[in-house]
Amino acid sequence: MSKHYSSDNECILTGGLWALIVALVVGLISWIFADFWPTSIVVFAVVLLIGLIAAFFMCKLRTVGRGGVDVRAVDLARAEMGIATPDNAADVAEAEDNAAAEIAAAKVEAEAENAAAKAEAEAEAAKADAAKKAKAKAAKAKAETAIAKVVHAHDDEDEAKPALLTEARGGKADDLKKIKGVGPKLEKELNTAGVFHFDQIASWSAEEVQWADQHLVSFKGRVSRDSWVDQAKELAK
Repeated sequence: MSKHYSSDNECILTGGLWALIVALVVGLISWIFADFWPTSIVVFAVVLLIGLIAAFFMCKLRTVGRGGVDVRAVDLARAEMGIATPDNAADVAEAEDNAAAEIAAAKVEAEAENAAAKAEAEAEAAKADAAKKAKAKAAKAKAETAIAKVVHAHDDEDEAKPALLTEARGGKADDLKKIKGVGPKLEKELNTAGVFHFDQIASWSAEEVQWADQHLVSFKGRVSRDSWVDQAKELAK
């Protein structure tokens, strides 16, 4: 058997001792006045039983939780019964309070760290998204600049230069491959230079045809040799 009792058992034991003392005193008094020992024994037993029951419930009322003991309540009971409080009781209570405070502080710190990490992740995501959009915008601007350079690669002050477009009217170009001598590669060159429709070619003058032969496509003389203007006039109808 352990030589140390819990606070609950200690309280019950002390209460039992007091109940025994009171029962003995009352039994002795009843024996003196009644002068009949069976009556004294009955009185002694009844008083002892009542005292034990009272001590039990009084001690249980001072406990809290499931099998737990309120240290401060036990200290109060000990003080009432004249029993010295163990030296480490205050230390135990203080340690429990400190542990609870540390747990609360750790929880607050963890929540703060989680919030900071989440905010940092959101900032990084926003930064990456902004960088991606900026890169896409720069690439688009670069492509548009390259197209403009191609379209205006042969710009000069020559009045014979035909009218060129930056894009097809209505967003849909004519099938220039229907012109004899124009294949997919040549059609792409014409579109890049700003020629998208049959009526553009059909309206070229002799001077504009001469300029186109020299500057518009990589195959020199193809425009006049294959009579693009006459073909375009038929196709434009």
